[in-house]
Order: sequence, then structure tokens, then C-alpha cells
Amino acid sequence: MEELTSQEYELLKDREFLITKRVIHHKVMGVLRAAESAIREQLLQANYPFPTDLLARSGKISHGENYRELPYWVLDYPRKFQTDATFAFRTMVWWGHESSCALQVGGSHVEGLNLGSIMDDFFFCLNKDPWEYHFAEDNYVKAVNLSLDDRNQHRTQYGFIKIARQSPLTDLKRLPYFASKTFCDALISLS
Repeated sequence: MEELTSQEYELLKDREFLITKRVIHHKVMGVLRAAESAIREQLLQANYPFPTDLLARSGKISHGENYRELPYWVLDYPRKFQTDATFAFRTMVWWGHESSCALQVGGSHVEGLNLGSIMDDFFFCLNKDPWEYHFAEDNYVKAVNLSLDDRNQHRTQYGFIKIARQSPLTDLKRLPYFASKTFCDALISLS
């Protein structure tokens, strides 16, 4: 049997940490619900050729304990996940890291996108796995640092594109605005 370290024993005895974590969970869920409302307002105003039935679906908020060993919360809105097509905007809060918003478009929805007009402050996903969201260099690179040929090659090779922005956790109260602005800017960037 492996023995706990003294630091692990101290955490095991700490009741306040888990109570505080539960309070944080409820507050983050509230922020994500507010972000969904803010994005919905943008959707209703946007002039973009959305996939059929995209506006009819509500958002989905989920959470887990182990994205790269740390807790996380995710809002998928708008969302359409099918085997042959994806159109999803994911807002993520990742414990110990950042909040982020990513527009992921794949399959039949990816062909008509203009990859030459992505705003400079977006990151472009280089990964072959569309389900990675960390901001390490093996996953995201500033869009401005990639040529149009590189972006198009990724789209052709992997069948999806994903662009994202990140925000510090200390700005969590601004997440609804950040998410709706990022969603709107992502649509403009790819139009």
C-alpha cells in the first residue's frame, strides 16, 4: 500500500476546500448559463448560414474532474455534433488554467469557410484531435502566425477547423460578454 504524503494528509483533513469547491461549482454553472443567454442573443441577430436546426437546440453544460488531471466546466452552445458534420461553440472553464471559447466546424460544414480572414487575436488549432482544448504549442498557435496555405492544409488533412480565444480565470465575471463577443467575432472571421 502506498502511503499518503504529509501534504496529502493535510488536504484529506481540509473540509473547507471541498465546501469552497462546491460553491465555486455553482457559481461557474451560473456564469455559463449567463453565457448561453448572451450567445443566444448574438445568434438571433447574426446573419450567418447556420446548419439546419442549430437554433432550435438549447445549450448543454457539463463538467468533469479530469481534463488533463484538473476539473473543468463546459458549455456547448450552439451545438451540432454528428458523425459527418460538427458546428459547435464551446465555452470552457478549466481549473488552474483559463476560460476559453472555441468555434469548431467539421465535416460538411467546413468547406465554405473563409480561413483567410481570421482575426489576429484568435488561436488556430493544429492538433489532429478536435477534442483537445489546452493552449500549449502542440495544440494551438496564434492564427496570425499561420499562412492561409497552412490553415487550408489542416482543414483538408483533418476535416475540421477550430479557432479559439482565452481569458484569465480572474475575469470569470466577464465570461458571458467574452463568450458572446468571441462567438460573434469567430463568425465574422470565417465569413
